[in-house]
Amino acid sequence: MQRLGPDAALVPPLFVLFARSSEDQLRRQILFLKTEPEMTRASVPQSRIFFKDDERQQLLELGDGIGADVLKMVLFFHPRSYRRWQERRRQGKPPAKKIGRKGTSKAIRQIVVRPAKQNRWGYGRIVGESRELRIRCVGRTTASTILKEEGIYPGPKRGPGTWDDFIKIQAESLWQCDFFSKMARTSIGLRQAYTLAFLHVRSVQYAASASIASSFAAWDTSAVSRLATSITIIMRGLTRGSRTSRCSGSAPRSTIRQRAATRSSAESGLAAC
Repeated sequence: MQRLGPDAALVPPLFVLFARSSEDQLRRQILFLKTEPEMTRASVPQSRIFFKDDERQQLLELGDGIGADVLKMVLFFHPRSYRRWQERRRQGKPPAKKIGRKGTSKAIRQIVVRPAKQNRWGYGRIVGESRELRIRCVGRTTASTILKEEGIYPGPKRGPGTWDDFIKIQAESLWQCDFFSKMARTSIGLRQAYTLAFLHVRSVQYAASASIASSFAAWDTSAVSRLATSITIIMRGLTRGSRTSRCSGSAPRSTIRQRAATRSSAESGLAAC
């Protein structure tokens, strides 16, 4: 057993262990240190483990003191890789080439970044406009990545407020209109009666047209026009869909309430088919 001097505290614990060990213990310790990384390497799912340039450089410096036997000690990379690192170091090059595809060119980056800074566009709009100009080398993922690298939020810059705030602002001039139906008894038996109803979004006041036994496009247009005129709605547009329709306009609330209150059940009878 060797006796250590007063500077033993400055020596790494592993070296202290080696210095205190016999030759047989040293062999067992080296075998242990070699077996443990082998088990670790076997449990790693990746077929390749990538090292950074500074890590490769450190391994090369440590291997210089071992010589050719270092090729028998490598566990996490192939001996050919180590020899290639040595050859590139002799040529004055980095130990390994950069992995992955080449970065996006400055021209392409400018195509993505400039519209994002000058407009309120997101990456989807930028890609779409680029394809309109037959620039197809920019994908959605590439555009989003470039904007993030430039410190720009990739989504579109939306205005202040929410959709609910917008609806509340426009509620005074928004009307909802739609048909509802009810089975009604007539002189020729039960018929499906359709009624066109208007609902003011802000005041929740409503008005309804006379009922009719069938619904068709010409009657829809005329019924909308007549009912809008009767409740003094200034029509600016009408969108007719498969289930609902919406029209925009404006009308005094007092007129709406008066028309809705004076409409009697007799006026809701069936019109002639």
